[in-house]
Amino acid sequence: MKKRAFMWTVLVIMVSLSLSASAKTTLLVSRTVGMRGQDLVDQLFMELNPDIEIEIVGQAGGLQLAEAGGEGLVVQLVSGLVPDVALMADATIGRFAAAGALTDLTSLLEQGGYFSQFWPTAWDAVRLNGRYWGVPYVTDTRALNYNTDLFAKAGIGTAPQTLEELDAIASKLTITAPDGAYEQFGFWPRGGNWWLWGWGWLFGGSFYDEATGRITANDPRIVAALEYEVSYVFKYQQPAGDFCTGSLAMQIDVSTALPYYKQECSALNYATAPVPPPQGRQTATWSGIWVWAMPKGAPNPEAAWRYLQFIMTPEAQRIKAIETGEIPTNWQANMELVDEFISEYGESGRVYLDLTAYTHVRPVIPISNEYWNELEAARNKAYALEATPQAALDEVTRILQAKLDEILGP
Repeated sequence: MKKRAFMWTVLVIMVSLSLSASAKTTLLVSRTVGMRGQDLVDQLFMELNPDIEIEIVGQAGGLQLAEAGGEGLVVQLVSGLVPDVALMADATIGRFAAAGALTDLTSLLEQGGYFSQFWPTAWDAVRLNGRYWGVPYVTDTRALNYNTDLFAKAGIGTAPQTLEELDAIASKLTITAPDGAYEQFGFWPRGGNWWLWGWGWLFGGSFYDEATGRITANDPRIVAALEYEVSYVFKYQQPAGDFCTGSLAMQIDVSTALPYYKQECSALNYATAPVPPPQGRQTATWSGIWVWAMPKGAPNPEAAWRYLQFIMTPEAQRIKAIETGEIPTNWQANMELVDEFISEYGESGRVYLDLTAYTHVRPVIPISNEYWNELEAARNKAYALEATPQAALDEVTRILQAKLDEILGP
């Protein structure tokens, strides 16, 4: 009798365990397999939510699925595989939102009081037509890095405070050999990771008028920014030097380059400062923000929302940021990370974090990736002296406005 009772107890336990396992919700997550830091975040989510099992529906290696126009997610949606949540670059979310492929999260975010927990610009990265189609995750900023050894050798004690000072220092630190080759180079406006986006905002320009739906690539201040870039072509013809090896004195770069500098540029002594603005203006920077969204028709919307809520926590954002050198968009996580960033990257880490107060994000529109490509094509023409900055940017404005009107209507 006791043996029978024991066997019955074992059977009940086994059935309970089986039912428990089968009761788990499988959350389909669209992202790259093996993404640095994200596996740790997902593991913690599953520990805190034992009723949910994450299944990655992505590609091993390479770019994140929604980068390069979000083609990976497009393939998934067209094939009928609708993930519960998807990680994407801020430049791609407008395309999916405008196509009706994402869930409007505005009401959920308002009910949860999430807007005050993040720096305001982060929400610009997921807003289209006054509605919010995703949640901000981790990001970056851009700043001027300068070689302190070269500065000291030339008797320069501080970072440039204005663009005019930067130009003077660049000239002073550019050394030409008797044969005309550059032995040392001061600065090149197209080096590092800054792009015309950065120059345009630094000059006070605006790339898009959200109120009127107009592309403003030929804003006079953006034209002036590209004219400034091209002035270096006239003065120096072509770039030379390498910041990591010490033959380039200054370079504007992204915060996620800090781990590279630490690992690959061990002999480099450098400091970091905000990018100096033209006389009379304040500094500016810009950020590329990773965002999470819930596709329309997600199989498990409740579990998906729990995941997105977790993604917005300081703990999740800190884990990802520490692993990658990225910056949390959550205020609390950002503040908690200061000491660790300084410990890891010195005062440069603090500068990059502080610059979130001055950052911009690219317009959230259905043609964000086309905007990037057309803007860079115009920049190529201007640098090659094939078109004036004004003509090149007038063409960008004309081409992109026609594309946008075709999608949204004039």
